[in-house]
Amino acid sequence: PLTAGMKRDLRKVVKESSGLWDKECSAELRSSWVKNLWMLERLKGMKYQRAKMPEDAVDGKMRMLVLVDAAKMLIVTGVWVGFKLKSGGWSCSYLIGRALLTAEDSTTPKDELNGLTCGGNMCFIVREALENWVEDYAICGDSTIALHWVKSDKLKLSLFHRNRVVQIRRTVDLDKMFHVITSENLADLPTRPDRVGIEDADPLSAWHTGLNWMKGDLSDAVANGILTPLKELSMSDELKKEFDEGLVFEKSKDILTKGHTALIQNRIDLV
Repeated sequence: PLTAGMKRDLRKVVKESSGLWDKECSAELRSSWVKNLWMLERLKGMKYQRAKMPEDAVDGKMRMLVLVDAAKMLIVTGVWVGFKLKSGGWSCSYLIGRALLTAEDSTTPKDELNGLTCGGNMCFIVREALENWVEDYAICGDSTIALHWVKSDKLKLSLFHRNRVVQIRRTVDLDKMFHVITSENLADLPTRPDRVGIEDADPLSAWHTGLNWMKGDLSDAVANGILTPLKELSMSDELKKEFDEGLVFEKSKDILTKGHTALIQNRIDLV
């Protein structure tokens, strides 16, 4: 959760330097990096416990939870795994995660869709690598708009949206996709670097051991309103307007691009 914000700050350094590596960065950015480097210094000597099957596991069937989020030029996806316990509930351990930078001219809904695509890809890779372990899985994101793009069967999507939706559907069973409320989405933490502290890297932190709902049955999380199955997800009129406007913009851009390409081709033919 700490390195995600550092990637964003590093992009700012490169952008400010404009190819001149001996150029001084701004006082504000320098202050951010003093904070980053001091945080890394404080992390020295910290040890972590790798994800493992607990001794009181009912069996060797693993459940995998993939959480994704995007905000402020960042996409974060993480995988948490657990086993059914004899004492009740599930164990939960952080297995792997990635933080990626987004295009600066992108929109949050598009970044969220990219995040779901990354989450689907990571889910597929981990399932392939641990094929004899993973019995069940779920992919959770907090973007209603992006999930509706994935959910739609009849809507004529733009090229950008369609390519990513197709990729998600290739790697993920739609019945395994859920909307998670933002306050219960662990992947939301690294996308807000200003709120991340040294305690969030602790081996006993929620990032490494999961939130309460991640240690219970998914049906309980659905009943408590934390998760909503994709097929049951609805959208408010306000979000629907943003959903439609985004697609109209993308379609218009596609039309303009095709028109410009055709115009160039006509000029070439004339020559």
